[in-house]
Amino acid sequence: MSATADTSLLIVEDDPDIRMLFSTALSVRGYHVDTASNGDEALAALASDPLPTAIVADLHMPVMDGWKFLSALHADPRLSTIPVVVLTAADDPEREAPRPDTILIKPVSTQTLIEAIETAIARGSRSS
Repeated sequence: MSATADTSLLIVEDDPDIRMLFSTALSVRGYHVDTASNGDEALAALASDPLPTAIVADLHMPVMDGWKFLSALHADPRLSTIPVVVLTAADDPEREAPRPDTILIKPVSTQTLIEAIETAIARGSRSS
């Protein structure tokens, strides 16, 4: 699957350099990309339509971290079906929170991220 004009992503990442790097790399490859610097900003962006095709989120962020963000997505039927790829420096497998299907440990190549996004979108399409 390749990005189409209607394939949209929300990148939730507190590091502005990483956010810009992946936003630019994914935009060049045909994705429509919106960004947020923490879970709170992301939820505000998700309050209106259209919803993104997938979300790429960090776990360790200020204001609302990725774990709380994942819990909020999981609790909202409108948002719970959006595929999520977590991109983080460190996972915490013991953490009591909804677990995404895909967790990538930084650093991650753009190609690895794209493959994970495409797999998550395809998996989400099959379960709809």
